[in-house]
Amino acid sequence: AYSVFFSQQKDYSFGYRLEYTPDSTDILNTKVEDFTLFIDKGKSYFVSDNFLKRDSILKSLEKSQNFNFTFLKTPNTRFKSVIIKENT
Repeated sequence: AYSVFFSQQKDYSFGYRLEYTPDSTDILNTKVEDFTLFIDKGKSYFVSDNFLKRDSILKSLEKSQNFNFTFLKTPNTRFKSVIIKENT
């Protein structure tokens, strides 16, 4: 559902990079993930770039029914939510 929305052009988009520690007991193990904030007509959408890429790849595989090793190369993310805010 999200891939259709995000394929359209937005008024503004801003890139963010999150550096985080998945395990607080292992502070030397940090991860990095990129996010994009889309602003369009009074609403904002904050989403992981890997989530968008993964969703797009899975939708194209679903359409082609080509479930080969490409599925294993899809970007992974721990952030599978899209944060939507209305700017009212």
